[in-house]
Amino acid sequence: MEELQIRLLEGSLNERVTWAFRYPATQQGNTPFDRWWLQRARQLRQWAAREPGRYPTACFSEWQETRRDKRFCSGFLEVSRRIGHGDWTLWRISATFGPTGGRPLLLSSLLGLNWKTTLQPLVLQRLELISEGESPFFRGWQRRAGAFLDGQRFYLTDQGLCIWFPQEALGPRNAGLPTVLLPYDCLENLRPFAPDD
Repeated sequence: MEELQIRLLEGSLNERVTWAFRYPATQQGNTPFDRWWLQRARQLRQWAAREPGRYPTACFSEWQETRRDKRFCSGFLEVSRRIGHGDWTLWRISATFGPTGGRPLLLSSLLGLNWKTTLQPLVLQRLELISEGESPFFRGWQRRAGAFLDGQRFYLTDQGLCIWFPQEALGPRNAGLPTVLLPYDCLENLRPFAPDD
C-alpha cells in the first residue's frame, strides 16, 4: 500500500458542537481504502451533531496505525466523545485491509468460519490474567465477553492479533476498552499472518 497521509475533518455547529476527526488516506486519494475511512469520518460527524441538546458536545478521533507491510494495513480510530460536562466516552473503529484493499477484512476471512470457537478460550484466558487480584471487570464478565466477541473488533500488529471490547462491555467506564493480544505463534491459523522476517 502506498504512503498514508492523515486527513482532518473538523467543524462546529451552533457554537455548541465541535468535532475533529483525523483519519488515514493514501496519496492517491480515491481508493476504496480512502472512501471507507472518509465514510467513517462523516458518520462520526453526524454522531457528534445528533445529540447537541442544551450542552456543548465534543467528538474527536485520532488514527493509530498498528501494522503496515506488503500484505496488510491495519489500525484504528480512537474516538472520544463528551456531552455537556459529563465523562468522556470512548469508542474504536478498527479495520484491516488486505492487498486488494476493497473492504476491511473480517476475522472469518482470516481464520475461517469457526474463528469464534477457536479464539474464545484464548481471549478468555488472556482476560483472566487482567482480572487477577482486584478485577476491573463486572461480575460474570466471562459470559459477556463471549457475547461481545465480534469479527470486526480486531486489528493486527507486528506481534499478533489484538481483540478489543467496547467501553462498559466487560467492566465500568474507567476500565476503558479492554484489549487482548494473541501472539501469532499461539494459534496455528494465525501463523501465516505473522510479518515476514
